[in-house]
Amino acid sequence: MPRRCETSARCHPSGTLLAVLAAVSVLAGCSDPAQGMMRKVAARAANGPWHEQHGWKAADFFTDPQVIALCDAIAANDVARMKELIAAGADVNARGKGNMTPLLWAFVDNKPERFRLLLEAGANPNVYIESDFGIRQAFSPGDSVTHMACRSTFDHFWPVFEHGGDPNWPNKEPGRRGETPVYTVIKSGAGDKKKRIARLAEAGGSLNRAPGAEASPLVTAASWFGRYDLCLLLLDLGADPSQYEGNEITKITHLLDGTLEDKARGEGQLRDASPQKLADFQRLVERLEAMGETLAAARADKERWASEPDSSKRYAMRHREIAERKERERREREQRERQAAGQDQGKNAAGVPAPKADGDLPPQE
Repeated sequence: MPRRCETSARCHPSGTLLAVLAAVSVLAGCSDPAQGMMRKVAARAANGPWHEQHGWKAADFFTDPQVIALCDAIAANDVARMKELIAAGADVNARGKGNMTPLLWAFVDNKPERFRLLLEAGANPNVYIESDFGIRQAFSPGDSVTHMACRSTFDHFWPVFEHGGDPNWPNKEPGRRGETPVYTVIKSGAGDKKKRIARLAEAGGSLNRAPGAEASPLVTAASWFGRYDLCLLLLDLGADPSQYEGNEITKITHLLDGTLEDKARGEGQLRDASPQKLADFQRLVERLEAMGETLAAARADKERWASEPDSSKRYAMRHREIAERKERERREREQRERQAAGQDQGKNAAGVPAPKADGDLPPQE
């Protein structure tokens, strides 16, 4: 995975969407032309409210008079008028041109009250847009408000996941296909990534590799500027380090062993790492080893596979070994599950009270 530029949103004074996107956009290698383009985007974003600046007119997207009036009220930030129209039956889930919705209409400026009002009225953030609306720096078909809120530095993230945001909603954008909100948070420029990841886990979001995604959240965090602290958090929240990546061959340990090889060559994530990042890396390695996933085993895999000079035989060797390993791991997992089930039955038979239902648990601090 290429290195990315994670520019701070504080560098951009505007509260509009393009300014925030300028702060978190994917700028592989942080090239000067890309930075120049983002400076222009941020400068444009400072010129005024989004709808006025970009000539967005509700009648160009919607045909229902009530929805048009609702979007006009949103653009004017007239919350009282919005409430009147919603009470009168305006459809907060109307779909317009390109699958535009009133919620997306409200998202684009940092106006949390109007955005939250729509969510509280039942607006669905899990809607895929079908257009870039002529602004490719900001929108892409296959994106959704759910994912936009995850990468935005606005406070829209929190109400989205209080009101219907699906923590397992898969992205359909090219290059991000299959990625769920936890991936989007990891790659975002948000300053509260740990709190957001914890909220997604609390809401039932999977922390393991999503169907269709190329990498697991663990590998994504390790690759994205070496956020080993996020890897540790993911493990704390239940991520499985034994999962295989999208190639169905390697695990996070193979990546981390490669990171050490890069460091020895004066390259990669640890080349100029801070003492804190180095400490986080070491803690992660130790944590994985305690969970039965070692860099030594990953290194042995790589050395063994590299010892076969014939590429077709090397390919067959890898896949045969991994198939056997997965079968062995499956049997071991099933055996552990049977043993755990037997122990639970033994405890209950001995008169130990069964665990209380979730609803009966005492409140936890």
